[in-house]
Amino acid sequence: MRIFVPLIATALLSMPATAQTPPAISTPVAPVTPGVSAPSAPAASAPAVTAPVATAPAATAPTSSAQRARPTLSHQTLEERFAKANTTHDGKLTLAQAKAGLPSVARRFATIDKAKRGYVTIEDIRAYDAERARARAAIHAAAPPRPPTPPAASPSTH
Repeated sequence: MRIFVPLIATALLSMPATAQTPPAISTPVAPVTPGVSAPSAPAASAPAVTAPVATAPAATAPTSSAQRARPTLSHQTLEERFAKANTTHDGKLTLAQAKAGLPSVARRFATIDKAKRGYVTIEDIRAYDAERARARAAIHAAAPPRPPTPPAASPSTH
């Protein structure tokens, strides 16, 4: 049994390696005419046709989270996103417009539209955001302070 493992490894290593991609060079191919035998050398008058060579797609290196493209919404201000979603340009964002352009507003549309008018304005959205910020601050202020974390124990050398 001990001898078979090295023999198999040697046999596998001595086999020629084959690539999964075709060679990068193209070979000239003479045009094929039915019923005519191919000449041994290409004729001077017949243009040489090269066979297309498929190349493997280039391997892409994995990108880090910092290199990934971020959504464009995070780079736009609320006013810019609101103006883009408000296709009628009347300053009133309907639920359909919110679903198409501001999904976070669409999810909370009923809460933001306190007057039940069927639309929200930029001021309504700002007031809702401010109200939520105050509520979060109140929750954090009411929470008991966290105890300090003890320092990590160093390995003892006894």
